[in-house]
This record gives sequence, C-alpha cells and structure tokens, in this order.
Amino acid sequence: MTGLFERLARGNVVILDGPTSTQLERKGLSNANGAWSAMSNLDHTDVVQQVHEEYIDAGADIITTNTFATSRLTLETVGRDAQVREINQRAVHAALRARDAAANGRDVAIAGSISHFPGWDRDTQGNFLNRPQPSEDQARTNFREQAEILSESGCDLILLEMMRDVDMAVLAVESAILTGLPVWIGFTCWIDDHAVVRIGERRGYGSGPTFEDFLQRNLPIGGSLLAVMHTAVEQTSSALEVLRDSSWNGPLGAYAHSSDMMRPDWQFDDIITPPDYLARARQWVGMGVQLIGSCCGTGPEHIRVLKENLPDHIATGES
Repeated sequence: MTGLFERLARGNVVILDGPTSTQLERKGLSNANGAWSAMSNLDHTDVVQQVHEEYIDAGADIITTNTFATSRLTLETVGRDAQVREINQRAVHAALRARDAAANGRDVAIAGSISHFPGWDRDTQGNFLNRPQPSEDQARTNFREQAEILSESGCDLILLEMMRDVDMAVLAVESAILTGLPVWIGFTCWIDDHAVVRIGERRGYGSGPTFEDFLQRNLPIGGSLLAVMHTAVEQTSSALEVLRDSSWNGPLGAYAHSSDMMRPDWQFDDIITPPDYLARARQWVGMGVQLIGSCCGTGPEHIRVLKENLPDHIATGES
C-alpha cells in the first residue's frame, strides 16, 4: 500500500473514514456491553463489512478496522478473551472484503485500530463503570498481542486511537512499532478552564498533563503520523496548534467527534452538519493537516462532503 504513503510524502490530503460503532448502532446493533462494538465482529460481520463499504463509497482512502475494543483485556469483560485472535481476524477480514467489493481499483488502505480502552464493568444496577488501567506488564503484553494479530491478518498500518493516558500511550507505541508497519497515533485532548490543552477526554475522565508537556517529553515516539482525534470539534484546532508548534515535523491528522454519547447505547444528538464539519476541516487543512476524517456521532455523509470539497494538497490548495 505504498501509494498512500507516497501521497502523504507529496503533501496530498487523504481522507480517513468515520466512526464504525456509531454506524453499527444506527443499523440496529447495540453497543451496550462491556466490550462495546467488539461482538459485532462475531455476530454481525456482514454489517461491519457493510459499514466499511459505505465509507469507501463515500470516498475514504483509509478504512479503520472494528478493533478499538477487541484487545484481550477488553474482551475479558464479556468472557470472550479466549477468542481474541478470532475476533480481531474477523474484523480485519471484514475490512478486506469491503475493499475488494467497493474500492473498484482505487487505492484504499486498511488501518488496524488499537486503543487502551480497558472495557466497562457494571454495578448492581447495571450502570457502566470505568475499569482501572492494567499494570505495565499487562498492558505491554496486551498491546503486542493485538498488534501482531492485526499485522498478520493483513492491515496496512496500525492506528493507535484515543491515546489519552500518557503511560499507556507510550507502551502502545512501543508495542505497535515492533510489527514493522507504519504507526499512526491519535491523541484525545480537552481544554481546561484556563484554555490549556490537556491530554485526556475531559475533566475527571482520563484527564492528564498538558499536551505540550507530553509532546516535549515524548517526541520522537516512533509514529509516522500524529493526529488529534475523538476531541470535540470546537477544541480540535487548539490541540492541532500545540501539535503543529511542537518538534514533530511529520504529517498531521484530525478527526473530531460531535456531541456526547447517551448511555447505555451509542447514540448522539445535536450532531454537527456535514457543511459545518467541512468548514472546520478546511481550517485544519489550512494548518497543514493532511489526514482528515471524522469520529463519533458523524457518518458517511460527512466523509463524502470532505472527499468532494477539500483541496487535494496542503501546499497549493488546488483541487
């Protein structure tokens, strides 16, 4: 899949897909379990493939496997940890079949998603509870196992998503680069009351040090593309400014989320419209961002608008 990386080297803008779990929920599949959307790879592989095909039809240059929540540690929450290889392989194979069915000869890459999401526990009332992060040894073993499976199953690159815990992010990168595949890193950020960009999703939920401090201490960390993702649309530009002003000189990416999840299911309200999202994406491209996609709450209609209207190149702005 050298074409994608050659395009990035030339300064071209490339289009990532949008959220898989959001689309699975819209198609009637519930994500209301400890491992979120992972079970769809076993029970509804055809629907997972359909979602990938819809994003390819919309113009995505990269589709992301439904493996955000399929590590061994996450699958423990639903008693399926012994099936970690099968579940991850099924996810990759669904993406491969979608590419064969929908790409029509177009160069479409497959990104193997890995996160440090540990899954959810439930209390006696059935409410979801955040599980504690694993030990360093547990995490390293967990990341290495999943990265190896994704690599062996046919992914073109590893996409580390929702990196909001500093220690876990470093371990994930160290593990992913051992596959020999390109590693893209997506950081989740939020802005505190003093307008400081911090690593983490929001206050009290994985919030961490300033994004600037993290980057100063950890660059270079082995990735070949750094992105701001699963960050509120209105806060993404500020996070990108921190990333752009760091010592990182490789390609940048952005895929923001809109609205908040309404538990127990993965549903959203007050979602940004495709034209409004395009306006934000134009700003990001103007900042030098080459990889543009979208995250939770959005869908193929957002990706289609990006593909049809964003410039082809960050340097010239020509389409």
